[in-house]
Amino acid sequence: MEISASVKAYLALKMAGDPADAPHMVKSREAILAAGGVTRCNTFTKIYLAMVGLYPWDGCPAIPPEIVLLPKWFSFSMYNMSAWSRAMLVPLSIIRTCQPIKPMPTKWQIDELWLGSREKANYRLRRDVRTFTWRNFFLTADTFLKFYDRQGIRFMRKRALKQAERWVIEHGRVPGVWAQFFPRWPIT
Repeated sequence: MEISASVKAYLALKMAGDPADAPHMVKSREAILAAGGVTRCNTFTKIYLAMVGLYPWDGCPAIPPEIVLLPKWFSFSMYNMSAWSRAMLVPLSIIRTCQPIKPMPTKWQIDELWLGSREKANYRLRRDVRTFTWRNFFLTADTFLKFYDRQGIRFMRKRALKQAERWVIEHGRVPGVWAQFFPRWPIT
């Protein structure tokens, strides 16, 4: 079972009107909980769920839009990533920074997919057992970046968001495609 796909399918079925006590929903819920619950989903799923108020933004990794300002020669330049990664990372950095929420109706909540309860859940990303791994490096960077955001140290944030927005528009397949989803874009 792939937990992220299962959580999204469970939500879709709930939105389609399937009751939570239906046999297939009970079986799905049990499998999701056995796999660790909603906190074990991948980053994309967590961001999707956060956008509809079903997951806390603090449980999503920081994706700083400042990455668009790094020069091409820099180790973590977005141009050292694949084209697909850039196409996902830049829009996600805007979304993650702005943290939009369009809450789902109460009947579509998925609180039953949290181990224990949503309020008591540990939604921190798990570190590797070995100390020096790339995962642990990025988790440490994530902690620093979230601290940076909470402290309001955003001297380059507005410039980075404008540059990220420009990058998305310039590299989109259809000019202005983002405008149909965000008619009152918060950055301009």
